[in-house]
Amino acid sequence: MSQPPSEEFEDYHARVGQSFTMRFGEQDVIESVLLECERRGPQSFSLLFRAGPNAPREQGTYLLSAEDFGPRPVFLVPVRETPDGVEFHAVFNQLTEE
Repeated sequence: MSQPPSEEFEDYHARVGQSFTMRFGEQDVIESVLLECERRGPQSFSLLFRAGPNAPREQGTYLLSAEDFGPRPVFLVPVRETPDGVEFHAVFNQLTEE
């Protein structure tokens, strides 16, 4: 069972501005920086990462790790190319029972 989003939000929010390693495939590794961690509602939040220009352009599940963090599987979607690289977006939602 995964952690509740509020705990994960705090985990990521404390690491805004830090470097993360993104693993995809068997041996493919690229460095990225967590640019944003924002609440989207009481049970959801989003992340924005920027990876270098050699980053993949495919959406998919990447293993993210940082110092004293992870690895955690996160579904990332490339959303924009910039002169510095590629930005990836992730959204975390928790279903609630009414």
